[in-house]
Amino acid sequence: MKAGFRDLLRIGSPTSVRNRETRTSRNIILVAMLAAVLSGFVARVAFVERSDFGAGDLVLYEQRPYGIDLPDGYAERPFWMTWSRGDGQAYVTLAADPWAQEQALGLRVTLYRYSRIGYSWAALLAVGGQAHLVPYGLFVVNVLSLAALGWIVGRNLGAWGARSIILLAVPGALIATATDTAEAFGLALATLALVLPAAGGVVSAFFLGIVRPDFATALFLRGRHGLP
Repeated sequence: MKAGFRDLLRIGSPTSVRNRETRTSRNIILVAMLAAVLSGFVARVAFVERSDFGAGDLVLYEQRPYGIDLPDGYAERPFWMTWSRGDGQAYVTLAADPWAQEQALGLRVTLYRYSRIGYSWAALLAVGGQAHLVPYGLFVVNVLSLAALGWIVGRNLGAWGARSIILLAVPGALIATATDTAEAFGLALATLALVLPAAGGVVSAFFLGIVRPDFATALFLRGRHGLP
């Protein structure tokens, strides 16, 4: 009886309660991260199914003044060709020519494109500097960005309430994940810049400046601390 009473006390102890709360919090964060990533994956699959990507898209890109040679195998896997009909082309080119010395000069408004070089650099880093793997890198960066948004939602759900869930389904982020553009990465950086402590916020804001500088207006939500 005494042992049972001690066990009951231990179960209800502050340490035990904190441990359960920590586990619950971790589970919420994990679910939010998985939900965010799954949303992006579903958006991409739906986009691929509604399009007809093929060898012609790859050939057309490679023939452009800014085109780079990519393995022909991409044309056989539409999931990795979603960048080929929009701004994703610019990000692929910039990743292959990260200092804008060759193919990137063929882009229209090169300076404007280069002002958002951060997404291409991140993609190139994600694939270990292998330019021919950049289409994979673009997707990886966006998936990690969605995961970061899910992490933010999970950590702040108690404080923000249900409204925080909107970060799991921002149309621009989902479209970016479907088409290999920088909005998901930019949104993740902007949100991290708002919620992280000073040092983390400054680092996130710095990288935001070379990914989607137009998102920087959100930093004024930090009040006077957002100005620097």
